[in-house]
Amino acid sequence: MRGPHHWRSLTIFAFFLSVIPAAAQGYAFVPFDPPDSTATTPAEDINDAGVVIGRTTGTGAFKWTESGGRQAPLVAAPSDAARFPGSGRFRINAAGTVMGSACPDVCPNPPEVPATWTASDGLTLLPLDLPGFGTATSINASGTIVGRGQTLPAIWRSGGAQQTISDLSDAFDINDAEQVAGRCVGGACGAAGSAAVWTEAGGRVIIPRLSNHGPGVPYTALAINNAGHVAGWYAAPNIGIFLWSPANGTVDLSSPLGSQTTAIEVLDINDQDVIVVTAVQSGATEPFLYKNGMWKDLNTLVPPGTRMHLTRVNAVNNQGWMVGSGTNFYPANFSSGYVLMPPIVDMTVNGLNGPMTLHAGSSLQVAFEFDPHSLVLMTPAELYVGAATSTGIIVWFTAIGPAVQPARLYAGPLPALGPATLINVPNVSVLPTGTYYWFVIVDADTNGTPNGDFLDYVETSIVP
Repeated sequence: MRGPHHWRSLTIFAFFLSVIPAAAQGYAFVPFDPPDSTATTPAEDINDAGVVIGRTTGTGAFKWTESGGRQAPLVAAPSDAARFPGSGRFRINAAGTVMGSACPDVCPNPPEVPATWTASDGLTLLPLDLPGFGTATSINASGTIVGRGQTLPAIWRSGGAQQTISDLSDAFDINDAEQVAGRCVGGACGAAGSAAVWTEAGGRVIIPRLSNHGPGVPYTALAINNAGHVAGWYAAPNIGIFLWSPANGTVDLSSPLGSQTTAIEVLDINDQDVIVVTAVQSGATEPFLYKNGMWKDLNTLVPPGTRMHLTRVNAVNNQGWMVGSGTNFYPANFSSGYVLMPPIVDMTVNGLNGPMTLHAGSSLQVAFEFDPHSLVLMTPAELYVGAATSTGIIVWFTAIGPAVQPARLYAGPLPALGPATLINVPNVSVLPTGTYYWFVIVDADTNGTPNGDFLDYVETSIVP
């Protein structure tokens, strides 16, 4: 299933995943080497089309795609390139609109103001209530931007004027439904500050603190996904991460560095509740991924022999691709951007990602597609294929037949393949009626245990 996974509907399989460890490595890694040791090339954002944007010291912004590689400069017109991007937050939405800051004249003449850039329209400065005062922090798929005016958070809709969000003290992120995540201070929000979500129709909603945290514990919401789930940090006094959703309330994710975390500089969340953070410890930054219920240092995911130590992660998209920066040790120590890509693992039933309903007499073909990106060949690797039912039965398919205990179908180097049919049932009447979850797991090892880091599933219902 390419794109968002709705794991909350898959309680049986989700429990199964919660009791197995997450695999390491298996990710494709592409560094963005700077032209010389005096330059830096941080990658700052990535959209769901896989377009990465970053900036190179002295030469301006660049973009990167898997098919086209790094393309610079992003902004071709000299008059625009001299002004954009400035030093502010640098983001790209699904339509390819780039949000950042720009100099009204030629940089570095202050003050910088929020701006957008597109290949068709060039550079556009956002309208400000008070000229010269404004910052932009996030942009959604339709081009709506949130940030700050002179003193209060603000929202800009495409072609519209600045609108103040008086219910918040800070606005950090916006999703496609125009839900804004941020922070409020004073009044009902308390002197320490509370995490909050704002919509124009519903106003401000304060996110509840954890039950063991009183009103003196500061909370800040930094990111919100398209499901309306919010991630942010608290200080109690140790820094920790929380995840809030309407269904589950506020959940404590602790901190990847435990009590040693002194700050959270960057936090992002995708539509599968995968979270990335840049955490600070003793003045040094480290990038972490939260997935399948655990934190993992991104440096454990890069291929062996990588000549780079990752120090920041700035964004994650809905395919799980992550971008950031680190220190490249060869041929000299310099700061380089990167993109880290999990392999594509895609399972379909009758060519579709589901969920789907099949009636008696219908056929069923379960197919699998795998793409390791620039790795070309994932090695070591092992492949698990099976089916889970809504009653809790899990069957594993092996080369010698089905098994009730976890057993792999294949172990060895795994190249790009598919779509390849793994299961073919000419008439589903031979199967009991009910709901089936056909799943595939690819591990970057051969230890005989399904780790569950790269996986996909398709839900089907078989009815008379």
